[in-house]
Amino acid sequence: MIQDIFPHIYHNEYHSHAPKDNDIILVFDGNEVLLKTDDKTMFSFAEIKEQVESETAEYRYLFEIDETAFYYLRNADVTTIQGVSRYSKNIFRTYEPRYLAFAGITAFQLYQWYESHIFCGKCGHTLVPDQKERALYCTHCGEIIYPTICPAVIIGVIDKKKDRILFTKYADRDYKKYALVAGFAEIGETLEDTVRREVKEE
Repeated sequence: MIQDIFPHIYHNEYHSHAPKDNDIILVFDGNEVLLKTDDKTMFSFAEIKEQVESETAEYRYLFEIDETAFYYLRNADVTTIQGVSRYSKNIFRTYEPRYLAFAGITAFQLYQWYESHIFCGKCGHTLVPDQKERALYCTHCGEIIYPTICPAVIIGVIDKKKDRILFTKYADRDYKKYALVAGFAEIGETLEDTVRREVKEE
C-alpha cells in the first residue's frame, strides 16, 4: 500500500517553521503537480527559492518524513520556475521511491484542503494558518477549522470456490484501471454497514 514507507518514518505532528535548503517544496496548480522535466523529481527549497518572487511566495508547512520537511508553494508565479513539466496528481500512483509517492499524494490532499478553505464559513473573513496546530483560524470571529477526515473502506469480495475476486471499473473518472470495491462511510454508519452498502451498490 502507498502508506507503507518503512524504513522511513512519517511525522504528522505540526511544526510551523521556515524551510531549510534540503527540505522539499511541492508545487501544485489545480489537479497538477510540477516536477523536474528531466527526471520527474521534486524540488528542494534551495532549488526553488531563487526562481520565485520572495516577497509574495509562501511556503506552507505540511509534515516531515525522517528529517526532511515538506511544504507546498503558495502565492507565486509558477511560470517563472525553469525546467518543469506538469503532471496529473495520478502520477503518484506509480511514483518512485514509494515514500515520496506517499509524500506527494498526502501533500496534495492537504493542499486541496488549505486551498478550498480560504474564507471563514461563519463570517466570511480570510482564514490564517494557526501557528500551534494544523488548523485554520479566523481572526475576526475566532472560528477554527480542522482538516476533514473521511473514513473509508476497501473490500476484497472473494469467490473461494472458483478462486476469483471481484473488481470494479469507474465509468466517469480519469483512473481507468480495475479497482476493488471501496467507498466512504456516511454519517451515522458503522464501517461494517459501509462494507455491506458499497458491495450492494456495486
